[in-house]
Amino acid sequence: MRIIQNSNLAFRCPDNLKKKLEAYAEETDVHVSAIVRTACIALLKQEAPHLFPKLSGDTQGSH
Repeated sequence: MRIIQNSNLAFRCPDNLKKKLEAYAEETDVHVSAIVRTACIALLKQEAPHLFPKLSGDTQGSH
């Protein structure tokens, strides 16, 4: 069985950004939190790729 480990992370953002996130979430039928997670991962992969080690040929992984 896979154990999901999540932490709550809150942040402040301008009302304008929040409205855009909510509108995009409604359009795509995705939760705002999923959009923020995806954006954070994309930023980190671009700016700090060393934080995402490459898999050494193992397509199954140990999740």
